[in-house]
Amino acid sequence: MRIWVIFGSRTPEHDVSIASAYAVMQAIKIHTSHDVIPLYITREWERIISEKLLVLKQFKDLSWFSPSGLPVVSKKSGAVFFQSTEGGWLLSSKKEYQIDCLRNICHGENGEDGCVSGLAQLINLPIVSVWTLAEWISLDKEMMKNVFAQLWLPLVPYLTYHKDSANIAEIESTLTYPLFVKPVNLGSSIWVSRAMNQAELITAIEVAWYYDARVMIENGVHNLQELNCSVMEKDGEVVSTEVEEPTTNEAFLTFEEKYTSDSGGTMKWTKGKVKVPAEIPAEIEARIKAYVKEIFVGCHMTWGAPRVDFLYDKESKNLYVNEVNVTPGSMQLPLRKASWRDLWEFVEGLIATAQKYHALSQKSIDHSSTILDHTITYLENNKK
Repeated sequence: MRIWVIFGSRTPEHDVSIASAYAVMQAIKIHTSHDVIPLYITREWERIISEKLLVLKQFKDLSWFSPSGLPVVSKKSGAVFFQSTEGGWLLSSKKEYQIDCLRNICHGENGEDGCVSGLAQLINLPIVSVWTLAEWISLDKEMMKNVFAQLWLPLVPYLTYHKDSANIAEIESTLTYPLFVKPVNLGSSIWVSRAMNQAELITAIEVAWYYDARVMIENGVHNLQELNCSVMEKDGEVVSTEVEEPTTNEAFLTFEEKYTSDSGGTMKWTKGKVKVPAEIPAEIEARIKAYVKEIFVGCHMTWGAPRVDFLYDKESKNLYVNEVNVTPGSMQLPLRKASWRDLWEFVEGLIATAQKYHALSQKSIDHSSTILDHTITYLENNKK
C-alpha cells in the first residue's frame, strides 16, 4: 500500500512534528513492505509532496521546492486536491495520487485538533488517528479535564480562565503553591510555567495569555514522579504498553528537556533519561494500565495509539491523570519497542485498525424522503 504521512502545519510544535514524522516514516520503510509518501505542510501553509523529505536534512533548506496542491483522494474518479489561490481555495483535479491510508503526525493546532482526521472522514479516506471529536477534546485541556471528570478519573485541583479574567484571590484561596500555569490549547509543555508565589503567578498567566485565549492553573504535585503509558487496539483487544518514567533535571519536564537539551532528550530516549518499566508499586502500575484502557474506550480513541501522562506523589501514593496525547512525539516508538519488541507488528496493527474501522463506516446512511418535492411545491405556490 501507499501510506501517506502528513505532518508540519502552522503550529508551535512544527519542528516536533517533523522529527516525529521522520521516525514514523523510517519505521514504515524499515519494518513494513509499504511505500511511504511524505506530505509536508510548511509554516506558511505551502504543501510539499516529495520523497526527498525522507531525508531529514532536506528540511533545513527548502529552496528546491515549488508550491503544489494538497491532494485529497476521491477513489472513484482518480484524485483531486485543494489549491490555494488569491481568491481562496480552489478544488481542482489536475494531478492524480494514489492514497491507500493517511497517517496524521501533525502535532498541536491545525492538525492534531481534529482538522486532518475530519478531512479524511469527509473524503472517505482511511486514516491512522483517533476519532475526530476525541482528537479535538484531547488538545483542549479544559474539555479534556471535563471528560475525565465524567469518567471519575483522579485529577489535581485546577481552575481555568478566559483572557483577562483571572481572579488571583480565587486562585490563592482555592489552590496551593506551587502552581502550574498552562495555555489551554498548546502541547509539549510549551509555555508551561511553575509559579511559587503571587508575582510569579501573575507573570505566568500573562505569558500563557499571550499564546492562548484561555489559561489553566493547576495544583503542583509534591514528591512528583511523572509517568507515561500508551494504549492501542491490537487484534481486536485493547492493550497497553509498559509504564515509562521520564526523568528531568528541572522542577518539571519542560519542552527543552523533552526535545532539545543536551542533558535531556526524553523523547529521544537519551540514555539514563527514561526508565522502562517505571520504578513504581505494582498496584500503581495496574491502576495506570486500567486507566489508559478506560480513557481509550471511554473517549472513543479506537483508531489511534494515544499516550496518557500521569502525576504520582511518591509519598502520599496519590495518582493523578494529567493529560492524553493522541499523537505522541516520535509516536513513542522506543516505548512501544521496549514493550512489544516488534515495531513491525505495531505499525501494521495501526494500519490494519484504520482500514477495519474505515470499512465499518461504509454503511449506507441514505434516507430518502419527499422533502425536496414539498419544498419546490411550497416555493412555486408562494411566488410573489
